[in-house]
Amino acid sequence: MCPKNTVKTPEREIEKYAPCETWIEAIVDGSPIPQFVIDRDHKVLFWSEALEKYSGIKSNEVMGTNRHWKAFYPKKRPTLPDLLIDGEEDRIPELYKGKYDRSQFIEGAYEAVDFFPHMKESGKWLYFTSSLIKDKSGSIIGAVETLGDITEIRKAEEELKKSEDRFRELFNSMKSGVAVYKAVDDGKDFEFVDLNRGAEIIENIDKNELIGKRVTKVFPGIKEFGLLQVFRTVWNTGTPQSHPVSQYKDKQIESWRENFVYRLPSGEIVAIYDDVTEIKKAEKALVESEKKYRNLVENISDVILTTDLDGKILFINKIIEKIYGYTPEEVIGMNILNYVHPEDLLHARDILRKKDDEEPGDNIFRVFSRDGSVRHIRMNRTFTVHENDQTGFNFIITDFTDRKKAEDALSLANKKLNMLSSITRHDILNSIMAVTGYLEMSKDIAEDPDLQKFIAKETEAVNLIQRQIEFTRQYQDIGVNEPKWQNVGIIADQCAGMLDMEGIKFENKLKGLEIFCDPLIEKVFYNLMENSFRHGGSVTEISLSYSDENENLVISYRDNGVGIADKDREKLFQRGFGKNTGLGLFLSREILSITGILIAENGKEGKGVNFEITVPKGSFRFTPDKF
Repeated sequence: MCPKNTVKTPEREIEKYAPCETWIEAIVDGSPIPQFVIDRDHKVLFWSEALEKYSGIKSNEVMGTNRHWKAFYPKKRPTLPDLLIDGEEDRIPELYKGKYDRSQFIEGAYEAVDFFPHMKESGKWLYFTSSLIKDKSGSIIGAVETLGDITEIRKAEEELKKSEDRFRELFNSMKSGVAVYKAVDDGKDFEFVDLNRGAEIIENIDKNELIGKRVTKVFPGIKEFGLLQVFRTVWNTGTPQSHPVSQYKDKQIESWRENFVYRLPSGEIVAIYDDVTEIKKAEKALVESEKKYRNLVENISDVILTTDLDGKILFINKIIEKIYGYTPEEVIGMNILNYVHPEDLLHARDILRKKDDEEPGDNIFRVFSRDGSVRHIRMNRTFTVHENDQTGFNFIITDFTDRKKAEDALSLANKKLNMLSSITRHDILNSIMAVTGYLEMSKDIAEDPDLQKFIAKETEAVNLIQRQIEFTRQYQDIGVNEPKWQNVGIIADQCAGMLDMEGIKFENKLKGLEIFCDPLIEKVFYNLMENSFRHGGSVTEISLSYSDENENLVISYRDNGVGIADKDREKLFQRGFGKNTGLGLFLSREILSITGILIAENGKEGKGVNFEITVPKGSFRFTPDKF
């Protein structure tokens, strides 16, 4: 110890430790780290320039005083060095609860982290350590506190926490793993404390099989993986770290992992991680996939092309040459509209004007081949984003020229058959009229009663033939026209309007219901209603309603007539069964079956009919006016 120039204080003069004080003071003042030293009487011996800047208190204001607390607290209270000098270490938990720890390097020293709101404009987070100063004999001569500004680190930690929360929320659907560890062997190894369901799924193991086990035993490759060192660093410093995507290997596991590690206030560390093995595999398979995709596009029977928003062709597969005669090189850079039939151009331009997929659908056009022939195509369009964020369209073009020719030929054949049927029907009816006339004349001249009976039966048979022939006129178009969406609520009202409904309570609950069916659906409802009048007895009520059943929709037609006899129910839809032509319900079933719709009668004899029409999922919908 050596004398130094005397320092004046309000209480006394201090003349101590002169020989080494000068260079100690130089070290303290020259250090960028805020620090101060007090003697065993709690008087300030040193107050660094760095601490002056952080606290706003000049050294000459506190040197030789015990007012060093003012730099940190609004009211007088002991600082960490004060507690050490007075041997009041038992008060440290009270004053620095959850903020302190014993130093790992100096016996009897402490370190702590706290926020000082009065320091600077918006407060400072400081990491500070304090230890006693002893002479050679071991006597306490003072205490020193060194402070580090960790405000920016704390802000970074807060940002990392926010980022972590966002990360967890964002990747929750990916089932990120979360594992909690505690340090053992002074941080050389770590034991599992807990892990979430996501981690269990990733590791394919029950967490109870891992808790309490060392991570180096469960994952022997963790050191080479580089994650063990991250654990140690985070545990020692408290600073979160991320471990980038890396490949983990041991004798049982080979996978790619990405980790984010941070320390809890309890000292435990947490690793949030994702198994990105599938992503890596996907990246590896991308080239192969691209090759397969290219091969598929080039060999598919449909034309696949992409355009910009104006219709300029950017890509087209090679099949175009086989179907239309153009090479890909010829059409790339050209506008797709150049190949559309003039009569279809307006529709084609309208499709290109729509810049979204609100109505992508199938669009039918005529286009020209290289040889000038007209081809019929169905073009499906989707809006897309190409490379370099360029927006445009993807098109899949299906050529159905041959099918169209076949359809046209079939349509022509149907027309000819209908014409033949009409002519034949006309000729048969003319012949029936002649036969009917002869039968009437036979009645007049036949006197034998038995002969009269035969003539009556012949007349009845001829009348049945006439009704059947007339009936075929109404049903000759079954399956000829394509099925379409039809509003059965409106159709039911129209059918009711064709019949004399006076005295009949008619209830139609099918408003807004559309079904996909043959255009002759009207005949089905008309036939049901006509049968109620013909065979239902004293029918006074007819109702139509619907209900859901196993994703299907069931339309119910009911009346309050005599119903169907149990013995007749199984034969009800057979051809020829019935009291009139024997064809009405048979043909109704055929009309419905074209689009997979079923019909059955589930009423009770004597309580009216209950015809149930079952429409499969996807073949019914509701128009806005239903709601």
